[in-house]
Amino acid sequence: MDDPWPLTPLIPGDWKTLSLADSCAVLARYSAGEIIAGLTPSAEVVEYARVRARPLLAAPKWLLMEAEAKFADGAVGLLTMLYGPGFKMIGATWTPGQLTQLGWQATWPEDAVSVVKDYLYLFVNYTRGDDGRFIIVESAADVQALSRNGEKLDARVATDAVPLVVTSNGAQLHGAGSLVYAGQLWRMSFDIGRDGTVEMVDDNPICDVPVDMEEVRGPFRLIGKNTTSASASNQPDTSLK
Repeated sequence: MDDPWPLTPLIPGDWKTLSLADSCAVLARYSAGEIIAGLTPSAEVVEYARVRARPLLAAPKWLLMEAEAKFADGAVGLLTMLYGPGFKMIGATWTPGQLTQLGWQATWPEDAVSVVKDYLYLFVNYTRGDDGRFIIVESAADVQALSRNGEKLDARVATDAVPLVVTSNGAQLHGAGSLVYAGQLWRMSFDIGRDGTVEMVDDNPICDVPVDMEEVRGPFRLIGKNTTSASASNQPDTSLK
């Protein structure tokens, strides 16, 4: 049995662990891109172990990839990459505007709610605010998975961590669900434009949750420290643009 990955995937889905040969090829290509961009190859300062990949329903020519990594200071986590046509590789910047490079708009059928849900999941989880990354959760188990210590959850998590639902009336797309941000559980709703914009139109803090906040170093998200927000004043940026 494979060892567990250090962090849960950026988004759920059909993730596959690549073979050693394929993992090495992907990381070599990523390093080559870093050199072309004038950057020090991350492979010189990070020890990589394996790579996993997942197709993107909203951008079928692209893959979302994560590489397990360990820094010299002992920090462990994942490199997040987007891999697309022409062997193009993009390291995560945690800004959703980067996703417009994927060309997903042309792939959206009018009634493909599952495709839009996949896009919304990626868009939200790819966004990092002042107090960390937004993380969609669909159950108490999802929230519990964000804490390595297994601390007891507030009873409200069982009823307010709900599945993400996307609806469409043709012209307008709407999403509703729950997410964790800044050590709190929130109930949220979104308007989703067919141009790819996502706007948070409603947000209600529910309760504090004990989660391990990630540390971000460039395109890497690393295991952080356990924390619980003590205030509902950490209001999310509702623009998500």
